[in-house]
Amino acid sequence: MNSIMKDIRYLCNSTSLIRAYQYNGHATGHPDIDRLFFSRRNGGIPSSNSIADWFRFLGKSDALTDAIYGKPDENGNIVYPFAVDKHPDGIKEYVGPIGDQHSRWHLETLQEHVAMVTVRLIRAGLSEIEATTLAVLHDIGKKYTAGTNKHGEACFYGHAAMGAILTAIQARCLPWFTTTWEHRTAVGLVYGHTFPYSEWPGHPGKKEEYFLELVELFRGEASFANRTMQLIEIFNTADIGCKTSEELAEARKPGGIIEEGWALLMSK
Repeated sequence: MNSIMKDIRYLCNSTSLIRAYQYNGHATGHPDIDRLFFSRRNGGIPSSNSIADWFRFLGKSDALTDAIYGKPDENGNIVYPFAVDKHPDGIKEYVGPIGDQHSRWHLETLQEHVAMVTVRLIRAGLSEIEATTLAVLHDIGKKYTAGTNKHGEACFYGHAAMGAILTAIQARCLPWFTTTWEHRTAVGLVYGHTFPYSEWPGHPGKKEEYFLELVELFRGEASFANRTMQLIEIFNTADIGCKTSEELAEARKPGGIIEEGWALLMSK
């Protein structure tokens, strides 16, 4: 694990929701990360207001991924460094392209996953602009937190915090963010989208704690905090991957959920 990945890990582990939003338009305090975040010339984070540009970005290498993983090889693959301190015997580091997330939870790529989530959010009642924006941002942190777990699978520890930081710093240009409230909603959603299965089960007090953090984020406006909590619950049913080859084949069928969501994202 190189020094930039260590900085990324520290940044994710030490960033609260409020701190993530405070990065809005500002540097993170890690000079190498900040320089690479904004390295437009080297394919840095989009400054475009096009959802399609952000969607394409999910599958591309850029200055920061090159610094973390090294430049992709001739097949477009990178090595996902071990995310665990002790490397299990017989387990090799996972190798795959940017946006690969092959594990027991996701056989689809990151872009395919975002396409699926987009369709499910629209079916759940979100508008197209809200659904495409939140879907394309919710897992963007996976680009910079890819690792290999103890099972030899791709993993993305800290990706929600990393995604919230990216959303706060650079995504304000997206068209859904007509006011600061939509932008804060997106940061709160991205930061907390894994909580229904990672933090809250068996710990009801943590759900209330996060609601209070959201109220602070929204400067006391509980209605916006409630809406963000509702969106997190919606994501809990939409943010589902393909766990079997049969599910993946069905999702990839012509006219299937991936093609439907992909076309929608590329039109925005």
